[in-house]
Amino acid sequence: MADIDKILEAEKTITTISEELSKMKSAAKMLDSTKQKADAVIQTSETVIKNIGEFVEQGSALVQVIGEYDIQSEIEKINKQLTSVKKDLSDKTRNMGKNIDGLNDGLKRLEVKIKDLFKQNEETTKKNQLYLYFAIGANILIAGAVALKIYGFIN
Repeated sequence: MADIDKILEAEKTITTISEELSKMKSAAKMLDSTKQKADAVIQTSETVIKNIGEFVEQGSALVQVIGEYDIQSEIEKINKQLTSVKKDLSDKTRNMGKNIDGLNDGLKRLEVKIKDLFKQNEETTKKNQLYLYFAIGANILIAGAVALKIYGFIN
């Protein structure tokens, strides 16, 4: 009967370890997802910067082509466009900052969860080692008793 209890206890321990590993796998997936989102934010930023550079080059080329004809009007239009781009860039930069802050907060929460999982796993491992030591000791005692019985020292 004691062996069945030990087997059931071992099965519970294995189930607990499996659950902990599943939690760790979930945390790793969440970390990977966060990394992908951060990469997407960086890639979008690079695209915006590239497009602004192209816009400035096109604006400069336009000013050169126009020459002296109504250049003041064209300069005002370009200034309005640059102001609009500057505002758009400022808004996007602010949004990217919020996104990065959100990613940082998510990473901090993930770090806390992972630390908790490792701590729980360590505690479970310590308990499992204790149970294993008891099981090994019991097996040694049983094996000794069987040997004594076989060799006739115990009736």
